[in-house]
Amino acid sequence: LQHLAHPRYEPNGKSGFKVPFAGSDIDEIFYIGEVMVRAGSRGKSIGSNLLSTTIRSVDPTRYKKLFLCAVDRGANHPLRPDNYRSPDSLWMKFGFSKKRDTKVYFAWKDIGSAVETEKPMNVWVRGEGFNSTCAQQSPEGRRCSALR
Repeated sequence: LQHLAHPRYEPNGKSGFKVPFAGSDIDEIFYIGEVMVRAGSRGKSIGSNLLSTTIRSVDPTRYKKLFLCAVDRGANHPLRPDNYRSPDSLWMKFGFSKKRDTKVYFAWKDIGSAVETEKPMNVWVRGEGFNSTCAQQSPEGRRCSALR
């Protein structure tokens, strides 16, 4: 679990990661970093269990918003598997909504690459009055049923 102010998300002392959160009280934001499940283990509720456990462990009296970022590789990225399934439905299942007007950019080495390249990442938020039992309405107007 990572609080947004963790030094790992402030590379070289820059505050670029905080840009999408401008105007928010940074101490009330909890950032969920790197939710990954190996390809052979997907479709077995592991991602749901990871996210559910993470959300339940966040103190809703301290944090008012949850954020996560997801890599936006695009449909034609050479490392995108043929059977790729976007995690967007998982984020929405847990009450997150995509900030359509916001992207952040991070650089890292892709598999087989010798140099870092910058990647666009979509910003997802679950906020204003979230609670660990997922009582917030989902973007489709249904109750979030992911946490039971």
